[in-house]
Amino acid sequence: MKFEFKQDRAAGIGHRIVLKVIREGTEQISSVRTVLDDSELASDDLNPPITHYERIFNQAGTGGPGMHHHLHVTALDINGDPQIGTLLWNDTL
Repeated sequence: MKFEFKQDRAAGIGHRIVLKVIREGTEQISSVRTVLDDSELASDDLNPPITHYERIFNQAGTGGPGMHHHLHVTALDINGDPQIGTLLWNDTL
């Protein structure tokens, strides 16, 4: 699976995160779990399984100058095999 991430500071509070999970080959996506800084943002069970997943999180988490962030995404195929994508960033001043 291929993971795509976009992240910006949200107006007001937190972050705006755009997440895409795209199959490669014949894979199908059956579940996606998204965690930001050890807090779960979403856990989506997809029935029937899909080939493209996209989700936008507005005002996710907290932010501040110099804060370090870890976005961890686990996608499962129809056999329950995990694929993991990670995005790390630091807030600017």
